[in-house]
Amino acid sequence: MSVTLRAEGCDTRIAGSAEEALPLVSTFRPRLIMLDLVLPFMSGLSFAQQLKGDPATRNIVIVAVSAYNGYGVERAATEVGCALFLRKPVDPVVFPQLLTTYLGGVE
Repeated sequence: MSVTLRAEGCDTRIAGSAEEALPLVSTFRPRLIMLDLVLPFMSGLSFAQQLKGDPATRNIVIVAVSAYNGYGVERAATEVGCALFLRKPVDPVVFPQLLTTYLGGVE
């Protein structure tokens, strides 16, 4: 996903955990976060909930990504504030179109 985003002209950062992402979010201020729901330590759902509960980060668009399928996973992601749920593998052709939908284009 990072390669696709960079090819579309986006400035990206990668974090391996929610704990690693927290300081990045406070300094980088992304417009969108691609969030895997399965992370070490803090879950992606907990991380999304924390971001949406903070006035400084609540407007960041969160796209949940997971290899897990099922309505329950998608519902849980949207309930904590994720704008979209994508199943892995993410289609690299459709992905930029989704960004346009949720961000009004990529920058």
